[in-house]
Amino acid sequence: MSDKINIYMPPEMSRILATKARGLRLQHRMKQSTLSEKSGVPAISIRRFESTGNISLSSLLKIAGVLNCLDAFLGLFPPFEAGTMAELEKLEGKKPRVRGTL
Repeated sequence: MSDKINIYMPPEMSRILATKARGLRLQHRMKQSTLSEKSGVPAISIRRFESTGNISLSSLLKIAGVLNCLDAFLGLFPPFEAGTMAELEKLEGKKPRVRGTL
């Protein structure tokens, strides 16, 4: 696990994502209506997203697909990499092995 401190709260992160999505849409020289047609997301949902940051995950993924950045979502939940056998056993819920003593 990362020791990185999260400095963003979910509402702030939503606004940042909305701003980035809008910027990417504009870079593609695309109107909201065009993005709506290509993604299947209602234009009113796109307007709400760009102004408030609120959108369903399904709609966000559709928009990301049209804007060619869907692959970025694959990095959201990286797998846990155990450094030791004890960490791996803890992850699997197994009790660590105990060796007998004489």
